[in-house]
Amino acid sequence: MNKIKLIEVIASKTKLNKKEIAKVLDIFEETIIHELQKGDKVTLTSFGTFETITTKQRYGVNPRNIQERIIIPSIKLPKFRAGKRFKDEIRK
Repeated sequence: MNKIKLIEVIASKTKLNKKEIAKVLDIFEETIIHELQKGDKVTLTSFGTFETITTKQRYGVNPRNIQERIIIPSIKLPKFRAGKRFKDEIRK
């Protein structure tokens, strides 16, 4: 399912305007991204938690020259941890 299909499903279940639903989804995405950029996490009870993790700096091997070691810097990555109800519904 893509975003357009999701908007159509929500519109059919709520009888709301597709433009309004698209705007709400955009604001939802922006808000989660903004909070994660600040270092906060977003918890939707029973659905899941959006948060960031930071990888450790590590050493790797240059694929062009296998003998050369390179430093892979640490980076921030988004992470989603599913909530109990979400997991239970998927397992059915």
